[in-house]
Amino acid sequence: DDADRDWLPQVRGSPGSPTVHAAVAIAWAGSGPVTAAAGTLLCLRRHGRRRGTRVAVRWLLAVGAGGAVEAATKTIVARPGPTPVVTDVAAARVGIAPGSFPSGHVITAVLAGALLARLHPTPWARAAAAAWPAVIAWSRLTLAAHWPADVAGGALAGIAVALCWAALTARRTPGAP
Repeated sequence: DDADRDWLPQVRGSPGSPTVHAAVAIAWAGSGPVTAAAGTLLCLRRHGRRRGTRVAVRWLLAVGAGGAVEAATKTIVARPGPTPVVTDVAAARVGIAPGSFPSGHVITAVLAGALLARLHPTPWARAAAAAWPAVIAWSRLTLAAHWPADVAGGALAGIAVALCWAALTARRTPGAP
């Protein structure tokens, strides 16, 4: 807790600054509903309507599993978060919810990165897959929506869900998320 409290002021944004506005936009883009919809569209585009629907269902189940891990862990840990930079109506849009550990945005970002890397195994897609969780983590810290340990916990939880998802789907449909 001391490390979290010492480190967060170094990355926290100033209310109303361009940095905070950018972090709000990024947090919106990384929210569960937006990521779920984008991933579904990507599955359908990559695999066509018939196979893409099956792949999209698996993607949505993975996102749902990430959400379940987030909700269960937040309920068990019940860690209060820092005072967020954004406290008005915009807070609802960027997902500042009760309970801080782990970051659901980061869990979802790791899953989205895994989907992108699996559907498009190209160097640029892998680079984007690695960068997106870091960008989301930056936005959550800039908005003071989470402590640094919450972001790290979200990354680990996202990796765990992504690995389980990959193991469960690898045998059934090669190349599918």
